[in-house]
Amino acid sequence: DSGGQADLGQVLRSAADRFRPQFATDGRSFQCELPSGLGFVAADPVLLAQVVDSLLANAADATEPGQRITLTAGRRGREAWVSVEDTGAGIAPQHLADVFKPFFTTKPRGLGLGLNLVKRLVERQGGRVDLDSRVGEGTRVTLQLPLQHSSR
Repeated sequence: DSGGQADLGQVLRSAADRFRPQFATDGRSFQCELPSGLGFVAADPVLLAQVVDSLLANAADATEPGQRITLTAGRRGREAWVSVEDTGAGIAPQHLADVFKPFFTTKPRGLGLGLNLVKRLVERQGGRVDLDSRVGEGTRVTLQLPLQHSSR
């Protein structure tokens, strides 16, 4: 169950293009730093796009106008990494352990599928998710994904 392969740069650029107008309308500063040649990762492109969309939507929810959201990516050895960082409210230490549980949410209308689903999808592809958050400073979510050695 490899679920195919995704051109990581293409998936991330498409996500950035989807969110950029909304971030601008909402007064969020959006920085997107994506090197070329990120390569292919072992993931279904549609699912990977949903994962990235979910992280960007979370960042939008966590920030106020004037705050910054950053999308960056790169390669390290046999892995690619993707990082979504915001300068928003952050997550309280007592909630950090809960954010990956199904249906946990601090949002009034949230379903709580976000990070739990993200973690499941990423781990199913042999990757992992790291979350670093400080109250009042912001949150960074980093995905590590195994690179595919594409032989198309």
